Amino acid sequence: MVQQLQKYAPNDLETHLCAAKVYSRKNKHLLHLQAIKRALIIHQKQNSNSRTSDHPTPTTIHPELHSSIVSLTKAIRGQDQDKPGPADKESKALAPLIKKIFTLEAEQMDAFPKSNQTLLNFNDAFLDSNQNSLPHRTAAARVRVSLGASSSDALEAIGTLERLQNVTVTDALEAYKFINTLNLDEKQVTDIRTRLHAMFPLTPEFQPPAP
Repeated sequence: MVQQLQKYAPNDLETHLCAAKVYSRKNKHLLHLQAIKRALIIHQKQNSNSRTSDHPTPTTIHPELHSSIVSLTKAIRGQDQDKPGPADKESKALAPLIKKIFTLEAEQMDAFPKSNQTLLNFNDAFLDSNQNSLPHRTAAARVRVSLGASSSDALEAIGTLERLQNVTVTDALEAYKFINTLNLDEKQVTDIRTRLHAMFPLTPEFQPPAP
């Protein structure tokens, strides 16, 4: 499926975001890296076409790309203890080479964390650069959880919903879906749903429960 998308829709950002997700799940690190690089090129072109600057900055990074970059970097650095290691001797033998290729490639791209930068600091910098965007804040919150942060830390990354700019119902639904995966008490969830209902009163998911 991914190869067909890459063949027939190579210039579509969603193609490479989808490929990155698939290769991440399969621990195909070099293919994951390739998908990210292609997505970055398309995303940067889209940014440069929509504004006067010819030099897109890391602050414009797509939220899904940020999450994918952290996921890959974490796996390469060997910090992901939840995923199984290489399945065979050949894969284990190639691991140092894959890490070397990744390091060389990552050093050439501003969107990746520096070798001496922790992923938590990298994610916090991304959050600081995208304070007013709910999709970016939700991505940063997801990354916090993936790096072992608490539910309260993740919720802090989401921020005060009413103060964010240009929040769409799609953005709000995605954030609310993520919030429901956190270990929050019922009162916290109810409060968030009430606030979202005030912002989007016609959205069924934010309606108060029937008495």
